[in-house]
Amino acid sequence: MKTYNIKLLSAQELIAFKEKYKISLIDNKIMVECTNFNRPTLHQLDKTFFLFAGGRKINITPVVIKLWIEHFQKYHIVEIQNLANTLYLMYQNPSAEDIEKLLNK
Repeated sequence: MKTYNIKLLSAQELIAFKEKYKISLIDNKIMVECTNFNRPTLHQLDKTFFLFAGGRKINITPVVIKLWIEHFQKYHIVEIQNLANTLYLMYQNPSAEDIEKLLNK
């Protein structure tokens, strides 16, 4: 992922994303459901997709999708992407161990 122009979400923005979107894994696709709109959308696991809430946009990348599926399904995918963005800003590639450390802080 290109690391320029990454902005981390604030606590309020993270809550807004978590309240607006329900994310689940269905038949090797990610289903995104907006809580206030009845039209679920399927996304491929190997493609980036975008979520919008409160005037902010976040890119969900294939690297984070893979980490989320393999290790962090009990967390919201936006949380994992935001932690991966934190690691990118620290010039580190996200790994399950590094994200776990940030989750436990």
